[in-house]
Amino acid sequence: MPLEPVQLVEDAPESPIVVEPLRYQINVLYAEDIVTNQLIVGALLEEMGLSIKVANTGFAALECLSKEHFDLVLMDGRMPVMDGLMATRLIREGGKAQLKVLDPKIYIVALTANATEEERRAGFEAGMDDYLVKPIDPQQLRQVVENATLYQLERGYQLKEMGSSAPMEHDRLNEGDDVFLRQLSQAGVDVKDALSRLNGNVMRLKRWLLQFFSEQKTFFDEIEQLCNEQEITPLISKVHALRGVAGTLGLSALYEAASVFEQNLNYFKKQGAGFPDSLRLRYAWAQAMKHIAPLVQSAAGTAPSQMPVQRLPLEVQEDAQALVQALKENSLRARQKLQQLLSKLNDEVAVHSLQAVSNALDGLDYPAALAALIPLLIEQRHEE
Repeated sequence: MPLEPVQLVEDAPESPIVVEPLRYQINVLYAEDIVTNQLIVGALLEEMGLSIKVANTGFAALECLSKEHFDLVLMDGRMPVMDGLMATRLIREGGKAQLKVLDPKIYIVALTANATEEERRAGFEAGMDDYLVKPIDPQQLRQVVENATLYQLERGYQLKEMGSSAPMEHDRLNEGDDVFLRQLSQAGVDVKDALSRLNGNVMRLKRWLLQFFSEQKTFFDEIEQLCNEQEITPLISKVHALRGVAGTLGLSALYEAASVFEQNLNYFKKQGAGFPDSLRLRYAWAQAMKHIAPLVQSAAGTAPSQMPVQRLPLEVQEDAQALVQALKENSLRARQKLQQLLSKLNDEVAVHSLQAVSNALDGLDYPAALAALIPLLIEQRHEE
């Protein structure tokens, strides 16, 4: 039976989404322990032309700040080993005995799934300059970057200009993407909201939904153990993290269930009576695994095209070498170099040959992208 069209997809813009590059290059440190969040925020910053380094804990962030110069810290609140509030306090104090941060006045922005007045006040008291609410809105993230840039310029820092570069574009939806998005919508995913947070990139939505379900497959085993032991603090942290990612990826029922459970856990932590059950959250997860995960796995596991792979033509080898250099440097300009290369190709087979490179870049996997590109270079061909 054919799928009924849904308003959510019909309203998608016909023109590609354009992401304008920023004027100045700044270095961003992102303290976050959830891989899916790392990929999402990293990709949004990449589209602005920025470089990013990830620290998995607050302590790891301190280590980075003691060794390298950064212009902006995006600080998650709930992390293992050392949380964001403690890390921020230590940064403002100049670090620890053997971890002296290079810039105690660096611009720090809290990333939180809770926008309560209490959390905002705690963040500002710890020394944070601003906050972003998860799910992250790309425009709000861009505004934070611009605020940090202005802050550095006002402090007298000399920032490198981006230079002239074409805005980054995302392709229009193809027929397969349209069907996939309709299926997701019918399964309960808020597709329009998810794509708005990913700048319209359908490939990334596919990849990160797959990453999410893979990352969270043991989630409820851990939840059950923590509930049985009534380990309230790590339980709240785990549910809080789930809530943020679910909201970003448009998993509305899971987001709402996690929000309610987190509120109930926080109430129990304060009042100490009536440990909350996770029934609604378990049901939302079971429904997502039953109706959404198979769609994502099917989209990711479709049979590869039988179109042959060929080396790139001679006239684009210079552009290909520029892409090689960007990949070797793990440069966030690699995506733009790839787009420049694709724009010069008229051969459908040649364009298809670069698909593996594009897929690897979607996941910010520079080594995999380089490995896929090298065999396409004419210099790699050995004549008998």
